[in-house]
Amino acid sequence: MKKLVAALLSLVMLFSLAACGSDASPAKDSPVNDPPASAEPTAEPTAEPVVEPQPEEPTESTYYGTWEVVSIEQNGISATVEALEKNGNYNASHIGLILCEDGTGCLYVQDEQNMLKWNITEEGISVNNVTLPLINNRLVINMDDGTVCYLEKVSDDQTIPEPSAEPTTEPSAEAGLRPEFKEAMDSYEAFYNEYCDILKKYMNNPSDLSILTKYMSLMGKLSDMDEKFKAWESEDLNNEELKYYMDVNNRVMKKLLDVTG
Repeated sequence: MKKLVAALLSLVMLFSLAACGSDASPAKDSPVNDPPASAEPTAEPTAEPVVEPQPEEPTESTYYGTWEVVSIEQNGISATVEALEKNGNYNASHIGLILCEDGTGCLYVQDEQNMLKWNITEEGISVNNVTLPLINNRLVINMDDGTVCYLEKVSDDQTIPEPSAEPTTEPSAEAGLRPEFKEAMDSYEAFYNEYCDILKKYMNNPSDLSILTKYMSLMGKLSDMDEKFKAWESEDLNNEELKYYMDVNNRVMKKLLDVTG
């Protein structure tokens, strides 16, 4: 995914911190009988203003180490990596950054690595001349398809793993969608299109036996269809196939959310 780094866009968020303090109460009037002249006048202690702790200014060392995606936002819907994995989407948990002290680093997606150069900026860091803001101790990556990834630092490890040696494949196998892959993806999406349509009709009219029969039939195929779809995750997908896989999965998840509310 050599084009992925170039596709990163900056995301700017404005936030403010408000603090309040309390004033000291005025001293009360003295009683009628005056105290002895030698007595020191008493007064209530003045309340010290509350000082809010200020966050430390980030420096280059703030960024050294390994960062991993912890949540993703798309089409106004936000989900944690854990929630996505429970729904069968494991792609998000394999996206991260490794930032080294010498100004080099690596962006990894699945098993692919993209070497990079970075430096600190006023907003966060610049990766290959693209700004990644640091917001609430999270780096923000805005992808060209509208997906926003939030990364947290998970360790100080700056070790970039050596790319695994893979056998050379024919050019025809490196690009394009394999017919069997596309057929499987299209079949999966067509199934969920039908499933969502029937589910919507069933929710509107649960007493219709013809709809209920069709719904129960699709429910019986649901688990098998999901297993066949997930099986492709372990395949060696090329860039175009991986993108198609994620696009199909995102469209299906969005349609399910639209139906179930």
